[in-house]
This record gives sequence, C-alpha cells and structure tokens, in this order.
Amino acid sequence: MFDIFLKTEQTSSVLQLQGRFDHSARKTFFSAIKKAEEAQPEQIILDLSGVRFIDSAPIGWIVSVFHRLRRQSQAVQLILAGQQGWIDESLKSINLERLIPTVGSVEEALVVPPSQNSSGQSSLS
Repeated sequence: MFDIFLKTEQTSSVLQLQGRFDHSARKTFFSAIKKAEEAQPEQIILDLSGVRFIDSAPIGWIVSVFHRLRRQSQAVQLILAGQQGWIDESLKSINLERLIPTVGSVEEALVVPPSQNSSGQSSLS
C-alpha cells in the first residue's frame, strides 16, 4: 500500500510519502506532483520518512521530476527529506544527493533556504 499526503508549509509543497514506493505507485506519484506544482511553491519537498521500500522505478521518476522542474522553472526546487535506514543508504550509494538536495527532515528543508553551489547544481548550505 502506498499513500501520499500533500500539505503546504510556508512557500513549500510537502509531499509526505508513506508505504511501499514501487512501480505500482506511478499514477499516484505523478498526480501528487502535479497537485504540488499547482500551488506554485518555491520548493517541493518529498518527505520519505514514511517510505518502507523503494525500487528503481520511483528513483527514476524522482530524477525525471527534478530535471523537468529545472528545465521549466529555475524557481522551483525539489528536495528529498527524511529518508532513513537502507533507503538512505541506497540513495547515497547512487550519489543521488549530488544531484538532488537531501536533508534529514522536512523541518530542515523549511529552515534552510535553497542556494546554488559553485557547480550550479542546487544544494542546501
């Protein structure tokens, strides 16, 4: 079972993902991303703290959303937050944090404003 809950925090859309994030979640994920974008946020934060499993398909979807947001609007930033345990290790093993800003919690993403590092990629400093 997989669920996504959308809430607005300050100038951010926070998508709280819960459950098994696999290929069967495609429609739910992209529908939630679309709803999050409709609010015209500065950030879309994917809260992965409730995800207990993730496979390669959703990782690809996250990367595609990141690239699409960068192409369409430099103003909206995608941030990953709250990933734990083997999910965190898996994302680090493919160096996803080098591409997509990653923080320990939604609260950190809301407190620390996005910035550009010297390579031009988005990061949180």
